[in-house]
Amino acid sequence: MPKRYSIRWATAAILFSVGLLIAARPARASDVQITLNNLTFGSSFGSEVFNGSFLVDTATDEAISSSIDANGVAGLNFFGVDLTGSEPFQFAFDDGFGDVLFVNLASGLSSMSYGSTDASIFPAGGLGSLGFTFENGSSGSFTAGAPVATPEPGSLVLLLTGSLLILGGEFARRVARLSLS
Repeated sequence: MPKRYSIRWATAAILFSVGLLIAARPARASDVQITLNNLTFGSSFGSEVFNGSFLVDTATDEAISSSIDANGVAGLNFFGVDLTGSEPFQFAFDDGFGDVLFVNLASGLSSMSYGSTDASIFPAGGLGSLGFTFENGSSGSFTAGAPVATPEPGSLVLLLTGSLLILGGEFARRVARLSLS
């Protein structure tokens, strides 16, 4: 009798685990956050200082959300629009007036700090009228945070299967003790 309960519990645990494995999404690394720290560009009228951050989806290498503000002469907000598309580790942000901020990650999405020369600005609208030209940053930096890996679904299924087998075995032992007494 206890053997029959053990076989039923083991079969149920295995079928449940296989179902979870089929339904589970594949593991992937989390999004990488890029943070701008006082990234400065100058013109004849003054300077624009960029601060903020954006997330990069590691599966597609595209910017998925951003909060980038420019404070200084114009004080514009830059939207999280990846305009490049062809270069996986160059991200471009538009302010809606034609001004574009480019951020180049030469080392990919690895955890690293970059200098101001790895960022450039292309002023076509509001900033162009204030004397800004296409140039690299003059000071400041930006950093890329390392992605954090999520657990693989197969590991979670293995953990769940083992737990269910242990619980099923304990239940079968209790049923066997009750039937003997």
